Amino acid sequence: MTPGDGSAGADKRAERAERAAEAKVREEREKDPALMAAYQEKKMEEEKRKMEEEKRAKEKKTEEDYDKWKADSPTASRQSTHPHLTFQDSLTASGQGWLWVFFGLGGRLEQRRYFIATVFSWILFIASLHYVLSTYYDSTYFGIYTGSGPWWLGFLWAWVIFGYPAYAMASKRLADLDLEPMAAIGLLVIIIIPYAGPILQIVAWLALLVIPGTEGSNNHGPEPTVSVNARNAGPGKQGWYWVFFSVRGRLEQKRFVIGSLAVGAVFISAVHYTFWAGVPFLGMEGGGNYFSLYTGQNAPWWYGFFWSYVIFGYPQYALATKRLMDLEIEPQVALVFVFITLIIFIGPLLQLGMWIWLVAMPGTEGDNKFGPETQASVHGRTYG
Repeated sequence: MTPGDGSAGADKRAERAERAAEAKVREEREKDPALMAAYQEKKMEEEKRKMEEEKRAKEKKTEEDYDKWKADSPTASRQSTHPHLTFQDSLTASGQGWLWVFFGLGGRLEQRRYFIATVFSWILFIASLHYVLSTYYDSTYFGIYTGSGPWWLGFLWAWVIFGYPAYAMASKRLADLDLEPMAAIGLLVIIIIPYAGPILQIVAWLALLVIPGTEGSNNHGPEPTVSVNARNAGPGKQGWYWVFFSVRGRLEQKRFVIGSLAVGAVFISAVHYTFWAGVPFLGMEGGGNYFSLYTGQNAPWWYGFFWSYVIFGYPQYALATKRLMDLEIEPQVALVFVFITLIIFIGPLLQLGMWIWLVAMPGTEGDNKFGPETQASVHGRTYG
């Protein structure tokens, strides 16, 4: 026997003795509720401390990335530290208020505000154009497409009045993806393609919604503060605004159930009200109910698509994305969850089955490649 063999044997005996001691401690702890409670409390504190350390490290890296970008880029935007923004500041990336979202050209725009701003613009576009057509031309919004309204009015509204805000929002969203902002021009003019144009524009809009921006600084500036906060938010600091609109982080079962049921309740209530009250400029008479959406009664074919995918599509996607990341599954699978209802007859049933699966499957314990475990999951797992 060589000296090395003796050393290896001693190491194995020490390892066996250590395992036996750990097993004895674990057995005593399981028998004594006080020891078990103290152990669980200590373990939870260690996990919280670990998550705080990771958060501080990420924040430090974000600051270093920004400082590096600011030092290297001659066109870096001035970061305003004054609490009261001037009108000029509000149009630059330093302000990043809602005026900047709609009209500013510099900086990067994350998914959440892009969704809110574009839906608001669409509603304002349709309502204002319908008002002008019904007041002065005895027509409706759809008169632009059927020929009962002047063709040039649609061009004026879409590209002259609302064209610049649409370009400003799309260009900043492309910059967040580290793509050429000027490509936003193509997203605007694509609608003139006969028949396929509007569909292609909706597909492009959905792509800008679901693709997350680059982490850290890119060629067009630092990462938006909203994205940094959502990505680095501690598991105990993720509010309901984050639950419904952020696509970063992990979401446990409980808040996924509450969030998705809340979205469903608002969706059903809103659709039911429009059928009950009627929408005159769409030719929809009142007296209907929510189920009129499926029977096609008094509603254009695209009405359900508008409510399901334009108004409520992004919150559905955001909820499913975070739940999938809690399971350590690629978040893009959430697109299947949202659009599976397009399958004739069985689509809604398939979506219900997928929803039940997302509710029933527990998330991965501890950190995974998408981030730390949520505080609610840690607490539930620790205290049962």
